[in-house]
Amino acid sequence: MKMLAGYNWKELFAKVKVSRPIYYVLSGSHLYGFNSPDSDIDIRGAHCEELYGVIGLRREKEVLELTEGDLDFVSFELRKELQLILSNNSNVLEHLAAPTLYKSKHYPQLRSLAERSLSKLVAKPYWGIAQFNTHKYLRTSNESYRENPLKKYLYVIRSYMAGIHALEKHRIEPNLKKLNKMRMFQISVVDELIEKKVDGLEKMTIPACKEADETIDKLMKMFASSEESSTLPPSPLIYEEANKFLIRMRMG
Repeated sequence: MKMLAGYNWKELFAKVKVSRPIYYVLSGSHLYGFNSPDSDIDIRGAHCEELYGVIGLRREKEVLELTEGDLDFVSFELRKELQLILSNNSNVLEHLAAPTLYKSKHYPQLRSLAERSLSKLVAKPYWGIAQFNTHKYLRTSNESYRENPLKKYLYVIRSYMAGIHALEKHRIEPNLKKLNKMRMFQISVVDELIEKKVDGLEKMTIPACKEADETIDKLMKMFASSEESSTLPPSPLIYEEANKFLIRMRMG
């Protein structure tokens, strides 16, 4: 977080027109534990619009964005953030499990809702991310990908591992380095791929890696087994709490 020490949040919020910020974290490869020296700075979080901005004819934007140099800033309006929490969107759950760069007094309540929302629904986004990147970038006949983007291997492996961990341990862990230290994983080729990525460039490619492909196949089977045996509830049980929290925030 040293790169953002002393960051002028007031200036950023004014530029993006964020009126009531709730929290912001560092996302992307920095959060996942395999950022390269040239990786973008992805900041994600949420804000709450004033009541007048959501009850009139003119609705405020659900998503506020700014791209400036290597900074990519995205903020979800609280209603959208809560809807994504209730659908167990893995990206949003990971943001709310991450170390904060900025937080308001309302952040702990939102984080608590996210933690208690975890259900079997979380399997869908993790599986979807892994499958999408596998078939678009790693196992494709597309001539554009004669060599494999290294970060796509890591995206696939991380998605499976994070999903397995969430389904079995009922906790969100976005960082691939930390995941691979856990007893259920500890796969040497994963550490090797992370090291290459951290020492290389964001868009570097590598030849097809047999060990990585075998790891992906193994993790895919583990994921299916974890989903089947998971004791998480079928869906979140916090809808009414989330609704009351949104109303309090609107009226506050």
